[in-house]
Amino acid sequence: MTRVVPIGPLPSGSYPGFGVFLVTTLGTKNTVLAIYSVIGCNVPYLAQENRGMEVYSEAAFDRYLECIGVRRTAPSWEALAELTSAHLRRVPFENVSKIYRAHFLGIRKIPRLDEFLDGIERCNFGGTCYTNNYYMHLLLVHLGYRARLCSADIAVNGAPPDGHMVNVVSFGAKEAIVDVGYGEPFWKPIPRNKADDIVLELGSERYVLKPQDQQGRSRLEVYRSNQLAHGYLLKPASKTIHDFAEVVDRSYEDKAPFLNRLVVTRFFEDWALVLRNHTLTEIRPSAPVRRQMETLDAVVETIVDRFGMPEGIACAAVGLVGSKIFGS
Repeated sequence: MTRVVPIGPLPSGSYPGFGVFLVTTLGTKNTVLAIYSVIGCNVPYLAQENRGMEVYSEAAFDRYLECIGVRRTAPSWEALAELTSAHLRRVPFENVSKIYRAHFLGIRKIPRLDEFLDGIERCNFGGTCYTNNYYMHLLLVHLGYRARLCSADIAVNGAPPDGHMVNVVSFGAKEAIVDVGYGEPFWKPIPRNKADDIVLELGSERYVLKPQDQQGRSRLEVYRSNQLAHGYLLKPASKTIHDFAEVVDRSYEDKAPFLNRLVVTRFFEDWALVLRNHTLTEIRPSAPVRRQMETLDAVVETIVDRFGMPEGIACAAVGLVGSKIFGS
């Protein structure tokens, strides 16, 4: 099988063309046949640079609400639940766009809001926690919610301190975690003032939020088939996006986990579709359905067919991760 794979953009512009490899695939190995000529491309050029904290217009947030299919309403618990569910279902947790932007566009910062929305609307992109939860935070504050950004320590070996970004929303003395950037089915705000465990379930997966400890921290645990898989410890102190600058920069280093593996998670009303490297899983209230792909082309086809992302960018991201896709 021979296919075209993008290798890089033209100089800055709204819709640049890019060069391509002409590649033939034999099993899981790619052989470059030729570097083809520069061609046009209708894929949006995502971010140009990181410009730090920006003030966005009313129209930008109206576009955001339209993008996720929610009408502007006064802050309430019910409205927050609707907003959280809509965002989670429309905006995937994924690193395909991150890999592409970092390696092919040379951009190693989170996109601006307009670029984030371009990715959602045109390419079915989303992002990881630093993008999804940060822009959810700006939307919440714009709509009048008392929301603060908080950091969390991820319970995975080698994860940096404060490696996860979470929103905490307050209604008087009542607080809730709103996390649309962890790749888990947190369709609704999760109250964090309860005296007992809060348990959420989807199929064989279970999510447990423990009561706050003496320092006001909240521990979230994720279980798969009754085995603790991962989780995080949320710290209640309010943060700004600038407080995450170092950890965001580290997430774009060449050795960073999300530049060396594939993760795409899309949520629906009561189930989730998850791609982890070469394994596609449908997580439903009944038993999960898993399929392992044996070639890089099959992984690309899955990203295009099941998640609706552009083939050229899917090829680029998969090609960069390469054989590491089959390492786990």
